[in-house]
Amino acid sequence: TCRAVCPFKLGIVHDFTWPKEGIGAVMAVEAINRGDFSVVPSAGGGAVQNVSQLLLHDESPNAVTEAVKTVTQWASDGVAFSIGPSWSLVSATLSPVAALYQLPLISHWATSSTLSDERQYPAFSRTIPTHDSLMRAVPSILSELGWRACVILHRDDALGTSQALGVQSAAALHGSMDVVAFAFEPGNLASMRSAVHSARDTGRRVIVFSGADVDLFDFIEAAEPEGIVGSEGYALVDINAVHNVGSSESAAQNARPELQEAVRRVLPGSLVMGYTTLRSDEAQGDAFERQWGQLSREELVGDPTMGKYVAAMTEQELREPCGSMACRYAYDGVFASALAWTKARIRVGTERCPTGSELLEELRGVDFQGASGRVTFG
Repeated sequence: TCRAVCPFKLGIVHDFTWPKEGIGAVMAVEAINRGDFSVVPSAGGGAVQNVSQLLLHDESPNAVTEAVKTVTQWASDGVAFSIGPSWSLVSATLSPVAALYQLPLISHWATSSTLSDERQYPAFSRTIPTHDSLMRAVPSILSELGWRACVILHRDDALGTSQALGVQSAAALHGSMDVVAFAFEPGNLASMRSAVHSARDTGRRVIVFSGADVDLFDFIEAAEPEGIVGSEGYALVDINAVHNVGSSESAAQNARPELQEAVRRVLPGSLVMGYTTLRSDEAQGDAFERQWGQLSREELVGDPTMGKYVAAMTEQELREPCGSMACRYAYDGVFASALAWTKARIRVGTERCPTGSELLEELRGVDFQGASGRVTFG
């Protein structure tokens, strides 16, 4: 009887504008290969196979075609799983292609609830919660603060619209919050000004903003002269834009130079919400931080996959905590793939390698405590 040789290959599709989340995935690969299961103890007793090859693709929402080409090539090269894509838009485009080639995707960042439709996106899974979890919480939190009405400004795209509908639906169920919504076109300041005028004209004093940090800068530029942000009697609630970059000051530093002082005036008094509330077990969270603290910039710069993304970082920047739970979600995605791979290898025996559909089936049954808390796909 011949024993099949089945190398465990992984790919990472990530927007390396944010390199630390990619580092989280690489750190997990290194932990597996050296047998360090302090963050995911349940992986320690199952003879988890080392990762033989790690491939990276620098993702951009504006270059989806390139990601499709990469994933197609990975499938033909025997890559078992892709950690990522990051963005919901890219995930929605890649998932049908990945399903065609039976390559499971495990996203660490894509939060759109539409991706939860297994019939439409059978190859897609994720370690991060959907945006529904946050949207359901918004009306409850605002009500607890004594607010009974708000206006939400959101991107005029599938994700932004579903976020606004999520808040409105949750508010209707909650029964004590009246919500109206206005959309803006990303990158269109005139559209943003129109949405701001509409929000101002409602007379509502609680402004909920849903968008990326670049959208938030346009919003502040349009809204501050109208007196609906940074003014007494108004409250700004930001959903995820500030949280994604780590802090109000980080957001200010990312803004255009002429807007930085306006951002510093407005954001410190705002209420910031994010998807990635820390839910991990304290001991495992500490183990993750210890592993992060042991990272070597010199080794990462010399790494053929990560080196060019780390080279621009100083030692201090690397040593700082990730600031985003997506680092932990990426870490857990790698371990989820390793556990599913191990289960599939045991299931099919030694004479052949697992198929993509078998890997996806095993992934659906993975359940463990990881860096981000409980990880389950069932």
